[in-house]
Amino acid sequence: MNPSMTTYRLSHLVQEAVVLLVLLGSCWGCAGIQPPNIHHYTLHYDPPGQGREGPVGPLVLQVERFGTAPPYNTTKLVYATDDFGRNMYVSHQWRAIPGELIAYYLARDLRSSGIFKAVAGPESRLPADRVLSGSVDELLEMEEATGCSAIVGVTVTLLEAGQPDVSKRVVFQKSYRQRVPAARRTAGDLVAAFSSAVQLISRELAADIRNHTN
Repeated sequence: MNPSMTTYRLSHLVQEAVVLLVLLGSCWGCAGIQPPNIHHYTLHYDPPGQGREGPVGPLVLQVERFGTAPPYNTTKLVYATDDFGRNMYVSHQWRAIPGELIAYYLARDLRSSGIFKAVAGPESRLPADRVLSGSVDELLEMEEATGCSAIVGVTVTLLEAGQPDVSKRVVFQKSYRQRVPAARRTAGDLVAAFSSAVQLISRELAADIRNHTN
């Protein structure tokens, strides 16, 4: 087949596809069908150490990017009615992947706790004494007969950055899990329950780090 003819036919097919998409979009608009209204959410609570005064610790902590367990590796809010099923709300979504979102808030809270001289993010070039890595194991709404609860599960590992002996590098590893009932079965109350759960985990984590730092 003539190469120029092949190019012409491909170009013609592309033009037809573009016209078809435009027509489909116009039909959807004429039918009054609108795309779903997406609501985006983030966590909101005061840092546990907010307003704290006094000397800070001498060490520098770097908080690495957290991973997210496969069932929750999405910005959509996940809900469940039993132990096996996992579903997602299309119109209710987080502003970031759970691992990124929760790691940010834990770093913010540790920064205000006074445990460390500085708390740096994953892109920082500041030399660190300790490194905090982790993963979000659970972040879901559990629907129940009497209401719903926010469940948050996080596993973290605190490492000694300058320890040459690999067997001694892990300071501690621990999993945290909180289940907080929502005041009402609404998106706003559910996100408030998620915020309370992360705040509780943050307080536990700060206490454990302090015990292993002093």
